[in-house]
Amino acid sequence: MRPSDPRRRMIGLLVVVGLLALAVGWLATRNARSDTTLPTWHANSLGLPLAATRGTLTDRGGCLYVNDDLAIWPSGYRLNDSAVEDANGKSVATVGQAVSVDGGEYPATDYDWLRATILDSDVSASCRGGSFWWVTRVEPGP
Repeated sequence: MRPSDPRRRMIGLLVVVGLLALAVGWLATRNARSDTTLPTWHANSLGLPLAATRGTLTDRGGCLYVNDDLAIWPSGYRLNDSAVEDANGKSVATVGQAVSVDGGEYPATDYDWLRATILDSDVSASCRGGSFWWVTRVEPGP
């Protein structure tokens, strides 16, 4: 093939287009996040519960638990892969990690009250059925 052969130019063009497609795909996934919405609460006039507990943060089908309580996080918190991030994007806990959490435990029968007073939105039915922990502070635990 001669350098000016149209087939050679076409092959060169296809190689360039393929490399550009790979570069764009890489850039698009490099900063991709897999944020997951967590059940969150908003400020209210009730004050904050002051109980404390320790346990392991577990993911059960997309629902995060501390011990056997479904965790209800402060507004703006989210799950990014296995890290719980606060509203500023700072990682505050990781699934599988031992944590110390302040807040309060509420039985499943209090769901309607929680929804009416503090929850930002409905909690998925697949996550309900047990008790809730209203998380007001979380730290890595012993």
